[in-house]
Amino acid sequence: MKGWRWIMAGGALLAALQPALAQQDQAEAALAQLEAETPGTLISDPTRLDWERQGENVNVAGLTDGAIPGGGAANRYTVRRAGPQPYSSQVNVPLVKAIDKGDTITVGFWARTERAETETGQGTLGLRIQLNQDPWPGFADTVLAIGPEWKWHEVSATATIDIARDSGILAFHLGGARQTIDIGQTIVVKGAAAIAAQAPPPAAAAAVSSEIPEPLKSAGRLINDPATRDWRQTGPDGASLARAEPAVWLGQATRFTSPAGAARGTVTTAIPIAEAIANGDKLVVAMVARTESADTIDNRGLVRIRIQDSQPPHDGFADAAFNVGVNWQLVRVPVTAARDLPAGRAEVVLDFSAAGQAIDIGPVYVFKAP
Repeated sequence: MKGWRWIMAGGALLAALQPALAQQDQAEAALAQLEAETPGTLISDPTRLDWERQGENVNVAGLTDGAIPGGGAANRYTVRRAGPQPYSSQVNVPLVKAIDKGDTITVGFWARTERAETETGQGTLGLRIQLNQDPWPGFADTVLAIGPEWKWHEVSATATIDIARDSGILAFHLGGARQTIDIGQTIVVKGAAAIAAQAPPPAAAAAVSSEIPEPLKSAGRLINDPATRDWRQTGPDGASLARAEPAVWLGQATRFTSPAGAARGTVTTAIPIAEAIANGDKLVVAMVARTESADTIDNRGLVRIRIQDSQPPHDGFADAAFNVGVNWQLVRVPVTAARDLPAGRAEVVLDFSAAGQAIDIGPVYVFKAP
């Protein structure tokens, strides 16, 4: 009799749990579909938004609207006042799988700014992949400008540490300004340099060409995409930080910081060139740059430049250097190709390790001269 009553109670309990179990099944099915569609290995759960919040000056409210891309839901974070550090107000997205040193880690997420007390009116959002325990070592430190419209953002980096399963987080830093930012579906993968990005079709490349700034319109035919900033970086944590820069063309810049006494090649960036280069081609590399600080005699930054094959042993040519002043300036470097480089293999490498310095690089243009 007691056994029968227990079975009946168990049956009633199962019936009561049916809606919750159905929701769980739906969530697992959605996650399985995302895993199938996502490149690399999915190491976060994009179906969840119940992220840990840190800091006394930030509030969170859930948003649901079919117009929100990535599933119709997001979190709205309101920072009442800027903190002493951007991470004073922080949100932690758990990472559910291990990361090995050397893994390529890519973060992608939907976001928009409701309001921001910044010079540009855009929100400022930092992110970092890190171990979720003291002393919180990490990598991929990046600062992004978030505009008022929903936009998909991606950041890719190479892991500099090992992180065990269920021990890592993606940290969003919100405390850089008094602001309200909405963050929606967030995806973290390893083993892939992009999540949703695709190579632009020829029509898109033509559209970029039409936006060549007036001082460069006679430089030749554009053979890279200055609007794409997924450059290959080397250097310690924090050596490269992306940020909004309304003073330059295309509105984006990256600050490269090299420690004093660094060995050559410690802090570099490599800008891809889509087209093939033939021995004897006349090229012009043009970029907008400025020096934030430099421990040089004249306080001007010093940047080494080289064009090379992106694949080992990285044969190249045109090893040169140029100085950068404290104000934004247009730098032009004429180059004659000394070897053939196949399509998609050439890259412009900038090396900032010549001094202890911080240098901002805006858009980079590569032309084949007429």
